[in-house]
Order: sequence, then structure tokens, then C-alpha cells
Amino acid sequence: MAPESVHSSGAPEPEIFFHGDEEESSGGLKLAELPEKMSRLKHVGENLTEQERASFLQESYQNLDVDVDFELFLRRFAGSLIVVYDHIFSDKEAVNYYFLFCWNSHFCLPTKGVLWVASPLSLCLASVIDIFSNWLSLSDLVGLGIIFCTKVYLKLQALATERRGSGAKNASAFLKSPTSTLLHTISESEKASYVAHINNYLAEDEFLKKYLPIDPATNDLFEIAKDGVLICKLINVAVPGTIDERAINTKRVLNPWERNENHTLCLNSAKAIGCTVVNIGTQDFIEGRRHLVLGVISQIIKIQLLADLNLKKTPQLVELVDDSKDAEAYAHLLNVLAPEHANPSTLTVKDPLERAKLVLEHADKMGCKRYLTAKDIVDGSPNLNLAFVAHIFQHRNGLSTQTKQISFLETLPDDAQISREERVFRFWLNSMANSSYIDNVFEDLRNGWILLETLDKVSPGIVNWKIASKPPIKMPFRKVENCNQVVKIGKQLKFSLVNIAGNDIVQGNKKLILAYLWQLMRYNMLQLLKNLRFHSHGKEITDADILEWANSKVRNSGSQSRTDSFKDKSLSDGIFFLELLSAVQPRSVNWSLVTKGLSEEEKKMNATYIISIARKLGCSIFLLPEDIIEVNQKMMLTLTASIMYWNLKQPAEERPCGSSDSETGSILDTSSNSTMDDTASESSIDDNSSN
Repeated sequence: MAPESVHSSGAPEPEIFFHGDEEESSGGLKLAELPEKMSRLKHVGENLTEQERASFLQESYQNLDVDVDFELFLRRFAGSLIVVYDHIFSDKEAVNYYFLFCWNSHFCLPTKGVLWVASPLSLCLASVIDIFSNWLSLSDLVGLGIIFCTKVYLKLQALATERRGSGAKNASAFLKSPTSTLLHTISESEKASYVAHINNYLAEDEFLKKYLPIDPATNDLFEIAKDGVLICKLINVAVPGTIDERAINTKRVLNPWERNENHTLCLNSAKAIGCTVVNIGTQDFIEGRRHLVLGVISQIIKIQLLADLNLKKTPQLVELVDDSKDAEAYAHLLNVLAPEHANPSTLTVKDPLERAKLVLEHADKMGCKRYLTAKDIVDGSPNLNLAFVAHIFQHRNGLSTQTKQISFLETLPDDAQISREERVFRFWLNSMANSSYIDNVFEDLRNGWILLETLDKVSPGIVNWKIASKPPIKMPFRKVENCNQVVKIGKQLKFSLVNIAGNDIVQGNKKLILAYLWQLMRYNMLQLLKNLRFHSHGKEITDADILEWANSKVRNSGSQSRTDSFKDKSLSDGIFFLELLSAVQPRSVNWSLVTKGLSEEEKKMNATYIISIARKLGCSIFLLPEDIIEVNQKMMLTLTASIMYWNLKQPAEERPCGSSDSETGSILDTSSNSTMDDTASESSIDDNSSN
């Protein structure tokens, strides 16, 4: 929607912000007078009563009997828009709807003694440029024009609420802080819950002992998180072994480089366990941006608490198909799970808050840690209630230990290789910021939509969205149409798709889906490398190029190590990759921590260290230590390509001696022009592929 009342020149019509008569202009304007003045703003007087306008201001200011600080007043409304615009609406969508200030207008503001007319060069330069400069250029601001209106903010809040899917009870929540810093509001209850969780699970950590317990009433959590160690440790609590703690910088005082390494390690590791960290960077942690830090922490804790909620780890869950009706409320649930602690008053008490308190007392007697309050239950806080249910499940789930269903599930084949590959592709797809989060690759890709989204990100413009159907899709043939387009695009990109049809994806054919995803992931990886350094050469990047680059890097660093292919069994000890990492960043590897890789245990230690060091540098990788130990050819390629991509992104002057673009260019010139080597050929599908 375009701003209203715009001249043909593109500039908004002049509009008075506040305009008083001569008597009013002779003195300061009180906050209490603003509701009446605001009626003169277009839309405000028409849509909001004076009482509503007064209530709006009372939520933002405790004392209305003080003079208006116009700069602060305007900054607060600007801040509320920026928060909504920057973090909820895509691109410049919010800007296309409404703007907060009128760039080409004169704002008439009554001030002490005079009627001061603020021009764009005074008020706007002071109050707008500094706020909008991170998002819009000066020419953008001049061209767009920005109109303030209370209704605008309320509309933005309504749109934001719709996007989030959760209601904001207070329309002016962003304005409540007396020192507006353009930050999202956070739930103090959630913060207290996460702090309690951290205090409980990390209390015995040798490094963090001196910082714990954290006081939930303070902002100590965000201060402690600034060095990156806390979140790295929390990731290992959620998914043990994700980070090799030898790779964490744990000096008492870290320099900016070491702190940045820790945050890079924790972000890439969080991504590797399934967290969505799109638009979150290391600087957000260093600056302690509370809503972003809490967002990552909440995802990590959720992954930990829900880790056991799957049929493989807890096959008794099949019983919940029949028992779900018996768990309509916490009181009924806890009475069934722990009848010895049941309190008859829980079901008879009328006050919801009192009932919630009794439920928590019941849970305490069961040994469940209290991470939420009775009010959180009554308010329906989704994150905290989810955590509460998960804690109850972990302590006592009430499921039997021997059933026919369990016996049946235990006989199901467990293909570890398929399971590991599914995990890699699931986390990779989730890192692409698609519209839906993927819990299971074989189920969640069957309508073809997420694959189309990913293809459009990997090769922009290649998807014909006019013939695509967006979920929810009720008609089966629409799913087939989507998947047929997925296969058609794959063939355009020269994937090996022998005898694959869209219906194979709709049917959830595991081998075919994994084969397609591998080729899609590989194509994306090679395109990133091609676009980064080689676009002027006009050559495709091949697996052979990546292999030769790695050998050349290691050779130029003075080592004699070499690998003949990505399935070379000598790679299992990890030494080659450690030498490669050391070649691209000499200070990255602490060789005193490296083993000879003779035993399985030593190989695993090296493999874990490799993954953590690569993530610490900034490589986005999703493989497991077992992939290195077993020399999984596909994962060896992705690991090497990720290191290569990171290295080539660095400015030439920051690379170690011996690294140059010309060196890489020579590799391209001498390598094979083939785009599909033996690694890719493993993804070819024979005529008889099946589940």
C-alpha cells in the first residue's frame, strides 16, 4: 500500500504534527495535552477516541505532567516501526506500507517561547537518518517520504501479530522502555525459565562454575553469553559431542578474535543440530542482543527436551494414539502419572491460577524441576508449557515397557547410513530458510513445495511458480505436479535422474529422495565456488578441482600428505584434513591435541576436532565424526568444499603465504571439464530403486 496524499512529484502533502495557538506556543507542551493535539492528525482523530489516545500514551509514560521531549517521542515511534520492519517483514515490505516521518513536510512544534518549525535538515536529520541509515540510503529516504500516524503503528502491530501467529497483548509494547534502544521485547518468564535450565544442567561445568548460578532477575545471562562459551556448552548438553570442547577458547579474558571464533563455532554448531539461525550473526552475541540470544537458547533447549520424543528412542509413544484423550489437562495427566502425589483439590478448585499452582506442586513432588510459574500455565506460554510437558515426559511418561507395538517397532530395520544422510540433508534444508521447518525429510518433502523453494534459492528464477501449488495441498495430483517440476528442474541442472518421476517423491521413496538431495546439495556447493572466484573463467567447478585444490594447499604448506580421491581410506585418521585446516589458517589447529589416529578412539577424537575447528573458522557443515572415520565419500567432498569456500572468501592479503587466486585458477585450467565424477555417479539411480 502506498502512503496517502502524495503529490505527483512523489512528495507527501505537508501535514502538521502538532500545532498550537499563540498562547499554547508560549510555554512547554505537556504529555497530558497530546491526546487532544493528536486529534488533528489525519486518521488519528477519525479512528481513535481521546480516551484511547490517552491510554496509548499512559502505557508508554508513567508521568504525563512533564514537558514533551519531541526528539525522544519521535524516536520511540520510529523505533517501534524499525523493530517491526527489520525483524518481521521481508525486505522493504513495511516501508512499502507506511512510514513514520514526513521527509518533505515541515513539522510545527510548540516549544518554550516560540513556535519552532523543524525543517528536514533539523528534525529529520537528527531523528531519522541515524535510525534508518542502516536500512535505507539518503536518496531512498528523500524519494519515499515518511508519514507518521498512530493508526499506522497499530496496523503494523496487527500485521506483525498475524505473521508471528501469536498475539501481542499490548499494542505499545515496544515503547515501554524509558530508554528506547530499538530492541525486541522479551518474555521475562521465558528468560527466567531458560536461566533455571542453564543453572541446573551446567552447574557442575568446571569453566562455568564461577559464573553460575545466574540470577534470572538480572541481565547477567546476556553478559555471560558474550564470550560464546556458555552457548557452546549448552549445545553439548542438548546434543552431546556436537562440539569438541578442545576447540572452544576458554581463556579468562578473550580478545575480539577469540570471542568471534567462539560465536562462529556456536552458530555453525547450532545450525548443525537443527536450530534456525538465519539473520543472526556473531555481532549479535557480542553486543548481547537479548531477543536473538534468547531465540537461539530456546531452540537449543527445545532440541534437548524433545530429543527422546521419537519412536526409535521411545517406542512406547505408539500408545499415545489411544491415550491422548486421557491427557486433556495437566491435572488429569499428573494424577494418572503419579497418583501417589494426587491432590483432590486440583480438579475441584475454581480459580485457574490456584489450580496451576497445585499442578506445579504435584510436579515438584515427582522431581520435575520448576521452570515456569502458575501464571505461565494460565497465560498459555507455548515455549514454557512445551518445556514443562517435556520435563514431565522425561521423569515419568506412564508408558508400558512391553507391548506388541514395541516388539513390532524393534523389528523395523534401522539403516544407520540412511539415517545419517537424512539428518545431513534435513539440517542443510533448514539452513536455507525455507517457509517450513523440516522434521523428517521423507515425509515433509512429499508435496514438493520445499524442494521448489530450495531450487529457487540455489538457482534463482528456475522455478515456474505459476504452475506450483502452495501448501496446504489437498488434491494429490497437485503434489505430483509440484514434484514433476522438481524432477524437470533437476534434469535441467544435469542431475542424474534415471527413471525418476515426481510420484516417487510423493510416495516418499527414500533412496530416490536422498539421491536427488545429494545432487542438489552438491550443485549448490559447486555454484557457490564458481560464483565466488571463477565466474570470469567460464568453467564449471568439478569434484576434481576441489580435490586438486586441497592437495595443492597441503603441499604448499610444506606437508607431504596427499589424497587420491574422496574415498581414500587414509582419510579416516583425519590428519589430511587437519593439515588442510592448518594450511588455510595456521593458528587454527593446536597440534598438541591431535592424535596419530591409529585406533578407533583416536580417529574419533581427530574427527570431532576437525568438525569443530572447521565450524570455528566459519564453515557451514553438517557431517558427523563417523562420516570421516568411515570415509563417507559425499561428506568428504562437502567438508573439503566448505573449507575451500571459506578460504576463497577471505581477502587475498589475509590468506597464508602461497595462497593466491592465480594458484586456484591454474587448478581450474588443468582439471577435467567433467561436471560429474565418480562421487556424483554414486547418486545415479538404477531402474529398480525402491524403498
